[in-house]
Amino acid sequence: MKHILVLLSIILALFPEVYAEDDKWVDGIRFRSGTDQHKTNFKIDAENYNENGITETNFLFSHISPKEMLPVAIELPETLMNSWSYRGAVIAYSGFEEYKDLPPYGIEDEDLSEDKNFRQTPEVRGLLYNGFFDASDKVFADANPNWALSMDVKSNRIFFGYYWGVFIPAFEYHRFFKFGLGPGIFYSDFSYKVNLCSEYRFTYIQDPEKRDTFNKGKGECVGKTQIDSAAGQVMGLSITANNVFWERYTKDSIWRIGNFSLSIQSKFHKSNVKLTNHDKNLQAAMDSTSIELVSYTYRF
Repeated sequence: MKHILVLLSIILALFPEVYAEDDKWVDGIRFRSGTDQHKTNFKIDAENYNENGITETNFLFSHISPKEMLPVAIELPETLMNSWSYRGAVIAYSGFEEYKDLPPYGIEDEDLSEDKNFRQTPEVRGLLYNGFFDASDKVFADANPNWALSMDVKSNRIFFGYYWGVFIPAFEYHRFFKFGLGPGIFYSDFSYKVNLCSEYRFTYIQDPEKRDTFNKGKGECVGKTQIDSAAGQVMGLSITANNVFWERYTKDSIWRIGNFSLSIQSKFHKSNVKLTNHDKNLQAAMDSTSIELVSYTYRF
């Protein structure tokens, strides 16, 4: 927490310097078209279960929620350091999201063109059964040989970052291959329910308007039995990156094509959100990605 507070203090201290030239905190209004994608990974705190530490195979859920971005956004000012470099800040906010029956990790890598059942990997099921489940959980698992773990999640999150970057200047107003990178912090207020399923059933749906699992179909936790829940706040360090293919920057406007922004939790943090019924917790890692195909900013 000390490192987070120090980083936040540094970022806030840099803000007056960035905007001292014209005393502007808002540069304009941006009209845009594209998608936002918010991802949450839940994984086992495997340090408590084995000597190998945490590996990707210990993931329980990897949830991606792509959606159309809001067509209007605030443009934060940027400061040129010279003719080919710049610095500035970025804010990414997801808003409230609610998802039920999260599928086991790895479903996005499967062939989702047909109906099937999904489970955690044998390694993860062993870690859950021997190191996470209590007596009643084991009774459920023993009675349902195709059991799987699922989750219902409610959350919102905000990322705040400060970056430095470079670009290739061309002619008077054009910039190509603009790239920025820097540190940041994130905050999330979320709650989740941990559920055991007698099986996790994926149903392929041809009608795109009726799909809800990775845009391919519908996932259902059959025989859903809630075994635990948690709610609270998480704060940690993040990394912010921005990449723009082309930008035309003038006194009155900004045009962009191919604007990709990423804010990602820098590492897994020990969650201060405690489960109600189990001694060991699940860890959560989050990131937010914005892909603007084209945007126009009216500068104040």
